[in-house]
Amino acid sequence: MKFPSFFIRSRKDQVTTIEASVYDKDTITTPSYDGMYTIKNVNPSTSDDLFYFFPGENMVKGYLESSNAATINLINGKKKLVKSICYSFYHSVLDDMSEILYALEKYPDHDLVIDISEIYPALYAPHAEWDFFNFFVQTLKENGTAVNLVQLKNYDVVYMDNFKIVSFIYESGRKSTLVHEFFKQKVTNPDVKPTKNVFVSRGLMAPRADVIAEGLSYVNDSRMDDHKELEKYFADLGYDIVHAEKFNSFQEQLDYFYSVKNMVSITGSGLTNAAFMQPGGSMFEIVTPLVVSVPPPNAPKDITNPFFVQEIHNFYKNLAYYHNHTYACVQNPTRSFEEFKEKIEGNPKLKAYLECND
Repeated sequence: MKFPSFFIRSRKDQVTTIEASVYDKDTITTPSYDGMYTIKNVNPSTSDDLFYFFPGENMVKGYLESSNAATINLINGKKKLVKSICYSFYHSVLDDMSEILYALEKYPDHDLVIDISEIYPALYAPHAEWDFFNFFVQTLKENGTAVNLVQLKNYDVVYMDNFKIVSFIYESGRKSTLVHEFFKQKVTNPDVKPTKNVFVSRGLMAPRADVIAEGLSYVNDSRMDDHKELEKYFADLGYDIVHAEKFNSFQEQLDYFYSVKNMVSITGSGLTNAAFMQPGGSMFEIVTPLVVSVPPPNAPKDITNPFFVQEIHNFYKNLAYYHNHTYACVQNPTRSFEEFKEKIEGNPKLKAYLECND
């Protein structure tokens, strides 16, 4: 028989669930399920919600026979940590990976089951964009962790035993330090002194023409109207111009940013690389409101009929704070290079800050 639809919960829902529960932060960080369970699932109706298990109608303790359904059996008697990876460089590195590292710190005797449903196509693309995830998994294995990569959303029913759901870590300030220390062990020259001044450009990223929101002064989410002029501006200030997409491997990317002293970029995943910098560097963000798809007021999210809003992301200043980087920024509400240039040239202190990059 076919089971009913699996209810997909978003990160916001999960935070509420965790906060409403009682956990001892010194001994447990994730919901824990002992014994064998049958988990019912269907493909989600949204593109970015992660796969979580919740007890009740969707997850039943014990074995529930499932004929005429796609099933996966992950029962092996071993203790497991379960985590999904989302399709985002920032969130996968500073949320998902940090939570995995924190959970393994608490439960070093557990195997790791990683749901790669959202990222599977990217893992086998003919470029190195998601090489960082394969690098992460390989390093985990070298450190002695048993890792099982699965596409859970391909199955109607999942059988699993003795597992914990990896959740948000309590000490949010540890996110960047956990990630930094984990990858630092793989840096080719960990004693190198940071000297590079770099502008991380989004100039090679294709405009998101699918994002068209009424009432905005721009028609897509490309973040700047003239990336070439922006690159030239920072090149003239003495910055190296870097496109993260051009690194041949994550090892090359990791080694490069470990040697960076001062980083500048538009709001976006490029600033995530500051987590690989040595603490005490400098970050300058061209703060740009992102265009994001959210549920319409009083309605469920529907990817076939998106509802877009502008949103300011606070991720990167938090990363700077916890990683002991100096942080400064300038607003970029209209995504106009000329207006950005006027703000810098018209502010002697800001211009001096960007010029003082040695």
